[in-house]
Amino acid sequence: MERALTPLMARWAEEALGAAPPEEPEATCHSCVMCTPEPGPRFLPDVKCCMYLPALKNFQVGLALRTEEGRRTTLPRLADPRNVTPLGLTRGDAQVGPLRRALAEGRFGQAPALVCPHFDAVEGGRCTIWAARDAVCATWFCRVSRGARGRGAWHELHNLLTELEELVARVVAPRLGEAPVAEPSWGPWAGRAEAYYGRCAELAEAFAWDELRRLGGFAVRFRQRNAREAQRAREVFEPIVWDVPGRWALGAARTERGEDGLVYAFGDGPYQPVLLTEAQWADVQAGGGPALSDALARRLVDHHVWVAP
Repeated sequence: MERALTPLMARWAEEALGAAPPEEPEATCHSCVMCTPEPGPRFLPDVKCCMYLPALKNFQVGLALRTEEGRRTTLPRLADPRNVTPLGLTRGDAQVGPLRRALAEGRFGQAPALVCPHFDAVEGGRCTIWAARDAVCATWFCRVSRGARGRGAWHELHNLLTELEELVARVVAPRLGEAPVAEPSWGPWAGRAEAYYGRCAELAEAFAWDELRRLGGFAVRFRQRNAREAQRAREVFEPIVWDVPGRWALGAARTERGEDGLVYAFGDGPYQPVLLTEAQWADVQAGGGPALSDALARRLVDHHVWVAP
């Protein structure tokens, strides 16, 4: 299984949270579960969820340029001066607009023309800058453990890592002799963007958590607190009284029948169904029953298929 976070993000997250965030065994990026013929939304194998173009910070560009495959997909982005800045690679309306329209039209994962330029469709489809991708790519999962609680934990960690990305990019740039941050310029690095980004990566890797927390001030401490609380909430397993009919009610769940004879119940998200037999589904509708196990009841509550009436 692939690690959820990049090496640099994993170190920052572990120091900020006091423990490494869990992996997500149900979200198999390099052998995408969303490309299988199951009920519900599906992704195309040559697209997957890779329709988002990351706006890489300066140090992430340097990390991406360290590998041969990363250079192959990153250097073409450096050739367009409109999106190349001392703070990193930006995205223009030409990239953002079509993605927003595809999302609104329900075509996420199904538009080959919008696939990320860092995505390589060979060998089952893989990211060529996996160790350098941004917080959005590193913390978004089609399927997560603990359902809504898991999504909440990743959302808060995303907010923390995004804050750190912006902080590090703005701190390392002046250290390399560029102009004031309010109006960044290339300064002594004019015409040497590749070398500049490489140096940014080296400086970013030297940051310890205590220094980032000090430099980030209240904003980083606030994000850290929220991420820790969300992580603790994901790890809490309150007792669930479930085997009394009527104790639980159906949430805003929708169902589809699969060719395997199972009921696919979608609760808190469109990509992660709870699989049930017809007998289990009948007990779920009744709010409890003998066909349900403790583990299945927990999953129903976590994924908001069941809610307290």
